[in-house]
Amino acid sequence: MTILSSIFDKYITAGFTISDRRQELSGKALRDIVDGIVNEYSTCGIGAGSRVGIWSRNSVSYVVSYLALLKLQAVPFLLDHELTWMELKVLFRSCGIQFLLHESDMHNITCLGVSFSQNGLDVIGTDCKTWEDSPDLHPSTEVCRFTSGTSGVPNCIEFSGSAVVNAAEGWCAGTGLNRSDRILCYASLSNGLAFNTSLLPAVLKGCRLHVSSALPTARSVEHNVRMRQPTWIVGFPALFDSLARSAIDPYAFRTVKRLVSSSAPLSVKTSQRVLDVVGVGISNYYGIAEAGPVTFSFPHSIGNGDLGKSLPGVSIKAGSLTNPGRVAVKTNSMGTRYLNAPGLFESRLDASGHFVTEDMGALDGGRLILHGRRTDVINVGGRKISASEVEAALLAIPEITESAVFGLEVGDDISLCAAITDPVAITDAEIRSRLQDLIAPYKIPSRIFRTTKIPRTSTGKLNRAALFWTLDLVDTERKHNESQ
Repeated sequence: MTILSSIFDKYITAGFTISDRRQELSGKALRDIVDGIVNEYSTCGIGAGSRVGIWSRNSVSYVVSYLALLKLQAVPFLLDHELTWMELKVLFRSCGIQFLLHESDMHNITCLGVSFSQNGLDVIGTDCKTWEDSPDLHPSTEVCRFTSGTSGVPNCIEFSGSAVVNAAEGWCAGTGLNRSDRILCYASLSNGLAFNTSLLPAVLKGCRLHVSSALPTARSVEHNVRMRQPTWIVGFPALFDSLARSAIDPYAFRTVKRLVSSSAPLSVKTSQRVLDVVGVGISNYYGIAEAGPVTFSFPHSIGNGDLGKSLPGVSIKAGSLTNPGRVAVKTNSMGTRYLNAPGLFESRLDASGHFVTEDMGALDGGRLILHGRRTDVINVGGRKISASEVEAALLAIPEITESAVFGLEVGDDISLCAAITDPVAITDAEIRSRLQDLIAPYKIPSRIFRTTKIPRTSTGKLNRAALFWTLDLVDTERKHNESQ
């Protein structure tokens, strides 16, 4: 029995309850259903060492299938449900994924065979079943997750069972989660945020966990809060942006004592609005896909990039307030390596074993202050400009609800550009006028694009490629690149 399988087997009946909008399972009923799914999947050829992708929205069936795979000693590969079939096939090939679990309404795909499951996810075989050149898994690997893939093919991170358990235990110890808590989780189960903060911690502590697959609109969130009466709400900034923009009933949130956000920075506007209306400050959680949870704030300090102190089992390196540097982390929940990118993970470790991130930050009294990402720095005429700083300034303008700042290469020059959503009409001249009071003149975008929506990944990060398609800038960039 693997480490993860033994942990779930030990704690699964000790108060843990999992629910979605259709069903709720706990205790012996949950264990019995998992055992039944184990038999179904075994009949399909899934067994010890099988590589099985899970491509699904949040549901009880997702969790049931995941637990069944662990019991079979198969290796789950947690795939973003927003990936296309073509993107999935690339990952099948690079990671040697042999089976795919999916929802019934997502299977308009060619498959080698299908088994329909009443309580679990459906099974299909992939073309990888007979491949002999698939990369070998590390002997300790029990689960695989992926990076966001915003700049290319997602890297597949291998995790040992002990690393996954350490992440959950560190989270529980550092945040005060306890048996009486009820968690409402909007983060996708394919993302480490959901597993590190919600699923496994809820199992360890015997909490009630509700997983939502719906888009986090203010109306749906308020409805779920009324129905589930959570003490914790876990999600990405888009959830809290939606709450901040809408008229919500504060009384509906009376049971909530913790709001947890991660993946992308929260705007000052959103943080303050949620605090004013809900009466609970937002706790910002900083973690990276490769190393799990790193810091937690009680709650997030509005507007200064404060991400709190390190969680148990975490070591952080960063710069100072006067000289920010690249953030490097070492945790007892770190991944082992990238399965589909040999040597890349190891190349990002420094001499002391800290994973060097692209984030820029400072340590102040043990607290991590984030200053944006190194890759967010745009060099315009020799001046280095932080995209996140300019985005924050744009969001300080009440009419602007979303912003994305980027550099556009045209000829030999790079123009600082911004894409905004503005439901209320505001001219470019007025935007630039207001920005003059907030940021230096050279940080003011030279071009401003209007759009109805800023395309983002499932974790809330800017999807640059999709943005360029939306703004019809693909040819501009392509022509520039071809001229080089």
